[in-house]
Amino acid sequence: MLISPVQMHYIPPASVESTAVQIDNSIASQPENKQTVLTPKKATISQINNSYILSFIVKNGLKVNLNGTDSSKIGEDGVNLNEAFVTYNNQLKTSLNRLIKDKNVDNQWLKWIDLPDKQMQKAQEIQNFVEQNVRNKFEDVVVLGIGGSSLGPKALVNALVDSQWNLMNKEQRNGYPRIHFIENIDPERFSEVMDKLNLKDTLILTISKSGKTPETSATFLNAQERLQDAVAKGEISQEDFKKHIVAVTDKNPEKSILKQEAIKHGYQTYEVPDDVGGRYSVLSDVGLVPAAMVGINITELLKGASNMTKVCSDTKNLKENPAANQALVQYMMYQKGKEYSVLMPYSDKLALVSDWYAQLWAESLGKKDNKDGQAVHSNYSPIKALGAIDQHSQLQLWREGKNDKVFTFITVKNFNKNVPITNNQANIPDALSYMKHNSINDLINEEAKATTQVLQQDKRPVINVEMPKINAYNLGQLMQMFMFQTAIVGELQGLGLNTFLQPAVEEGKKITKESMAELSKQKESQATQK
Repeated sequence: MLISPVQMHYIPPASVESTAVQIDNSIASQPENKQTVLTPKKATISQINNSYILSFIVKNGLKVNLNGTDSSKIGEDGVNLNEAFVTYNNQLKTSLNRLIKDKNVDNQWLKWIDLPDKQMQKAQEIQNFVEQNVRNKFEDVVVLGIGGSSLGPKALVNALVDSQWNLMNKEQRNGYPRIHFIENIDPERFSEVMDKLNLKDTLILTISKSGKTPETSATFLNAQERLQDAVAKGEISQEDFKKHIVAVTDKNPEKSILKQEAIKHGYQTYEVPDDVGGRYSVLSDVGLVPAAMVGINITELLKGASNMTKVCSDTKNLKENPAANQALVQYMMYQKGKEYSVLMPYSDKLALVSDWYAQLWAESLGKKDNKDGQAVHSNYSPIKALGAIDQHSQLQLWREGKNDKVFTFITVKNFNKNVPITNNQANIPDALSYMKHNSINDLINEEAKATTQVLQQDKRPVINVEMPKINAYNLGQLMQMFMFQTAIVGELQGLGLNTFLQPAVEEGKKITKESMAELSKQKESQATQK
């Protein structure tokens, strides 16, 4: 029996409490800085009542609930979801159509959209390489990368392997290596990690599209030299040296000095694809290779993202599109002066998704000019948080400080472990009687509900995202949804932002290289004088 991937239910505005979006698990006052904003026609009441369906329901899927942002819930600090969708329907459609139309056009930086399907065969090749050359061959893998070359991979690993992975023995890890991410150029941590490894049992995985990223280049050159020294000492054979380094970089050696090094020494290489920016690269080899090295099912990751892509790419059914609806809410809240986007998962395993999201949101949407060269000084600003920890550090500010934030809470319906608070109810003091017969699982999810409720009482907008459970499939859905959401916001904002470029970051790299070159000359001169 064939079932439509999204079953729709009309909910009139008075029943807005059940507003939700679910994706199948088997398939206006402006901010102070004056910006160019869209000014659509006012929708009529009859259009509103007949055009917007508030509930999107598919069983066993990722669930997005926008109820906490609706004006019926939080008053004038919210948006009328019915009216907003009708009013901005054409702008949403135009924005999404542009993304889909240009997704395979060179230099548009949109080729991340089809990565989930295009990477399926590559995923099998990567898994085969890991089985033959990494599993039961190496004890440790060190991942060198920064920004998009590390935040996505780290989020995958943190979410999908045991939190105590590096403390587990080889048998418990099923033959896969421990994994260490070195992103920053803190000399102390770099030394603390590298000095304690047995290089004979260590694989270096370096990720950089050009091979010129200063931080990654520095740590790679040091790690490569350590391996070469191990060869000189007879700890590693010359024949085996090349097996200790894998590079993820541009396929064209003319564009990547890392690719040139790989060809020179015979290193295994994987590809950072063209027209995929670092912050959108988690489903490319950038994320898949390190994930596969610790046994993550990268095929399931891609399947989840692929199903989300199908839903989010459908320009004819915007009312069934969770990314478009969230993008619209974020955009409209920004017009009300709510410039900060708080992402707060209620799960330690999803904590680094917030780190990844912070780069995705900030680098994509923090722009001085729009595509037409008009100054907009877009100030969409991410805030990383973790439930329930940040209830005890930031909630005071969020409730009683300036109402300038949109909150997105991520909860997990069914954790992979259920932990009773106690198996002996008699051990619970009377003052803690509310804990009787409950689990830690219950507590964390009830705290998420309570925090949602108190924020809404203070007229703060909250989006609730619920994952059925944490697995590769659902994580693929979640991350692809956030990428679509960010891209759509960028198209809506003003006359459209250059969402996929980051000129301010590139200028900093240029200045760093110039100052390092000057420092190098000074030291060379001093050495010559001696």
